[in-house]
Amino acid sequence: PQLLAAQHLIPLLKDSDKSSYTVVTGASGELCYFASFGLRCMANAALYGFVLALQAEHKERRFRINELRIAALICHDDEEQHPVFRMAAVQTSKLAALYFSQVVRSDLRDSVVRATSEDL
Repeated sequence: PQLLAAQHLIPLLKDSDKSSYTVVTGASGELCYFASFGLRCMANAALYGFVLALQAEHKERRFRINELRIAALICHDDEEQHPVFRMAAVQTSKLAALYFSQVVRSDLRDSVVRATSEDL
């Protein structure tokens, strides 16, 4: 889905410093936490390479391509824990606030913003 979205949406971006495209990934590609997560970890690691390729391919353009790498369990604002894992989780509004402050409202270009539970 990430490749198809990028192929169709990036050509629509205005070639401006204000335009940006963000790829959202998970941190499971950094480390394989459980043996049963092996395929998920490989898929996420491949996404990291995909983001680097997008950035290199569009280096001469003025718009920005960044990655938001989520390294935390996320839940809805009306929940206190992740609905599946039944563990403490970060509410989506806190993740959105971090994204807007560190990516949207900044001049960040071709970077990875890592969102951990501690950051949120």
